[in-house]
Amino acid sequence: MEQERAREFATTWVDAWNRHDLDAVLDHYGDDVRFHSPFARLLTGDGRVDGKAALRAYWREGLARRPALRFELIDLFEGDGALALHLSDERGKRVVETMLFDAEGKVTLSTGCYLR
Repeated sequence: MEQERAREFATTWVDAWNRHDLDAVLDHYGDDVRFHSPFARLLTGDGRVDGKAALRAYWREGLARRPALRFELIDLFEGDGALALHLSDERGKRVVETMLFDAEGKVTLSTGCYLR
């Protein structure tokens, strides 16, 4: 992914999250996205959410549980068809969100790794 496109993606993704605009967040994802997170385990049992509709439901529940959720982009790491966003949340907790993209620039796989 080109540096300018990567920065634009990260900026619009963080902005959408900070507005709690799930439609805008999900515009970044393909319909068949796979999402992995240790926090998803609390709702799904296996830490995995498959498909955009399921991801919407998962994140809707997450925002209901954390209405003050906000992200700050600390760093952006670029790969071949991949990005890793190093983020801090409103509580100062850090996460690296790693995303793989399809040819249309939509996220097909995303995984969150948290500093505990």
